[in-house]
Amino acid sequence: MPLSHSGNLARALKLPKVRKVQKYSPSNEELRHLYTIADCSRDRLIVAMMYQNGLAPVDVSCLNVGDLPTEEWAYYEKSRSKTGEIFRQVITPDISYELKNYLKIRGNPSTGEPLFVGRQGSLDNQAISGIISELIEKSGLGGNNGFKPTSLRDALEDALVEANVNHKIKEALMGHVSNIEHEYGGQNKLIVNVVEAMKKTYPLLTLNGLTRISAEQQVSREELEAVKTENIDLKSRISRTEQKLAELEKAVHEVLEQTG
Repeated sequence: MPLSHSGNLARALKLPKVRKVQKYSPSNEELRHLYTIADCSRDRLIVAMMYQNGLAPVDVSCLNVGDLPTEEWAYYEKSRSKTGEIFRQVITPDISYELKNYLKIRGNPSTGEPLFVGRQGSLDNQAISGIISELIEKSGLGGNNGFKPTSLRDALEDALVEANVNHKIKEALMGHVSNIEHEYGGQNKLIVNVVEAMKKTYPLLTLNGLTRISAEQQVSREELEAVKTENIDLKSRISRTEQKLAELEKAVHEVLEQTG
């Protein structure tokens, strides 16, 4: 029977449409495993970019040196190669760490050079996809569950939903909407909202078990430790003073008993 006739028959009989294969969204634990088995900073950076910034392989392949800031929680924008829409994204601690390492390994390449390169030159869409596919195979997470390179992007979207990020901010982070800054009172307010949304979601996305903390957090931790040390020293001094007062009171009491 021709396909057109079978379609008409299905409509006539009101048969339900065939359900599409449901996307597979890997867990944070699975992606940390994927990240761990990557044996070079370049591949770990690719995993982090695709997972925590939602980039598709074609988007990653179009990145040049200088497109990304290296500082943690820095905001950046990049036009999506497939749709022309704008990515509004944030450099997470994981991305910052791997990006700095990778650029150092590359010998601090010049701005404008392709960011991701291999032995044969710059990595294209298929090469980026191949790296992730190979990692999925090595990890043992492939099989028949539908885990593929674009699943990393799906995992980010699910994490944003789980973190209860505003729908329009989520769409901006996924590169789905344009001119959203007009709804948030200008570019500066939009940036604040996007960065705060990613900070809120990061605990669900971290690839290093939250042990990699920012420089700002490190300073705060050091200050806290200093305060704790001062408190311990103060308590020790108070204890010694109280002990001396008790000894003095005891001595005075003995003297009064002898003279009484």
